[in-house]
Amino acid sequence: MKSHYLANKLLDLRYGGAGWTPPPTVYLARIVAPAWAAAAVIALNSYVYEAGRIFKATTGGTTGGGAPAWPNVDGGTVADGSVVWTEQTIALRAGLPSALECSSAAYARQAITNNATNFPNAVNGGKGLALPVAFATETNPAGRTVGFALFDQLTGGNLLDIAFSQTPKDFVAFDKCDVPANSLTFTET
Repeated sequence: MKSHYLANKLLDLRYGGAGWTPPPTVYLARIVAPAWAAAAVIALNSYVYEAGRIFKATTGGTTGGGAPAWPNVDGGTVADGSVVWTEQTIALRAGLPSALECSSAAYARQAITNNATNFPNAVNGGKGLALPVAFATETNPAGRTVGFALFDQLTGGNLLDIAFSQTPKDFVAFDKCDVPANSLTFTET
C-alpha cells in the first residue's frame, strides 16, 4: 500500500517535471498490533489487526462477547460492545502512527540497499523483496507482527509503503523475526 508521500512524489515526477530521486537505502520496519479480544477494556485510540486490516478505537470502552463483523471498506466503522472501531487504510497512507511500529528494546529498522537486485522488476502490480531480512532476537515479548513498512530514514523519515501479513505472528522472548527472501510484496493499492 503506497503512502501519500510516495504517491505525491511519483505524480510530481510523471507530471510537471519535478524531479525525485528514490532513496539509495530504505529501512524495513515491523508493524505490530494486538488481536481483538472479547470483553476487553479498550482505551481510545488503541489499535487491533483483524480481517487483514488495522482498526482504531475511535470510541473507547469494553468490547462485546463475540467478534464484530469487521468492515472491509476503507474508513468503515463497526460497533463492538461500547467500543467503536474505525478501519485505518486511509489514515495509514498519511503516515504510520508510532503506536504501530515495534518498540521493543532489541528492535531497529533494517537497512536495505534500494536496487534492482533487492527489489526486482514488479510483477502483476507488486514489487517483491528478493533478499532475506533478519531483525534482532527479542529479549522480551515484542508484540504481534502484522506487517512491514518501508521508510526513507532509519528513524522518523517518510513512510513509503506498507505490506500487511495475512498470517500475523506473535513474538515472545528469544524469538527471531526473519523475513524470508521473496516473501514480502509491496503493491500500489
